[in-house]
Amino acid sequence: MTANRTGAPPGPTSYICLVRPFALLSRRLLTGLAILLLPACGAASPAASGPSPQSRILTVLAAASLSGAFTQIGHRFEQAHPGVTVRLSFAGSQVLVTEIENGIPADVFASADAVHMAQVTGEGKVTGATVFAHNRLVVVTPRDNPANLKTPFDLARSGIRLDVAAPAVPAGASAQKAIDRLAQQPGAPAGFAAAVRHNIVSEEDNVEAVVTRLYLGEADAGIVYVSDLKTPNGRNLHLIAIADAANVVNSYPIGVLASSTKAALARQFVAYVTGPEAGRILRDAGFLTP
Repeated sequence: MTANRTGAPPGPTSYICLVRPFALLSRRLLTGLAILLLPACGAASPAASGPSPQSRILTVLAAASLSGAFTQIGHRFEQAHPGVTVRLSFAGSQVLVTEIENGIPADVFASADAVHMAQVTGEGKVTGATVFAHNRLVVVTPRDNPANLKTPFDLARSGIRLDVAAPAVPAGASAQKAIDRLAQQPGAPAGFAAAVRHNIVSEEDNVEAVVTRLYLGEADAGIVYVSDLKTPNGRNLHLIAIADAANVVNSYPIGVLASSTKAALARQFVAYVTGPEAGRILRDAGFLTP
């Protein structure tokens, strides 16, 4: 969950000076030599006595669904900013909000929905929030689709094991909205929403856990983001699309923590994430960009 590419710089070189008195030299000459040698044998030069050059570490808290895209974005940002290390911490947005409220030392927060970002901006803990991406939902099954699901309406069939993110997770909250919207669509079976919720066998702390369980065949279906199909495990899942009329689109905002000690660098990272190069990375990862 964390990318930490910190290198320890070599320590400063120590120099030891030895002055050997020579018996044949006069006292006056020895005194003169001592004065000349004193700067070399005393305190280190300004360059040596100053702090060793160290990498500036920028800590970014990001929603779990951003792990693939932000890993690439972090590398690119480091390349464009020599001496900077981007330390990434991924989790469900609700977990990251709790960490921010508890004072975790960090610089940037990228949420998987506007609700959690509004919570911390309203508390004055994050500033300058701006939307940089959007994400849609999709139904997924294991590659061999053992339950033979063909449409989202099949999620209401008796005995289907459905795995979703918990309602507190942005992907989970959106999945619940999508279930209700599907229930209103033409062709939806009677009692669709209640039947689907009855089939939920597990609610995960983040959307990556849903993808993993489907990949391992521990459920018949799941509701995840389109971008999750670009992850290593997600590429091995079977896709069932959700129509636009029933789909839910999440907005992803990013902002700077008010407690950041590297606010200027953090703002540069936010500007990069909202820029064209990061936009291409996000689109390749399955996101929509503004």
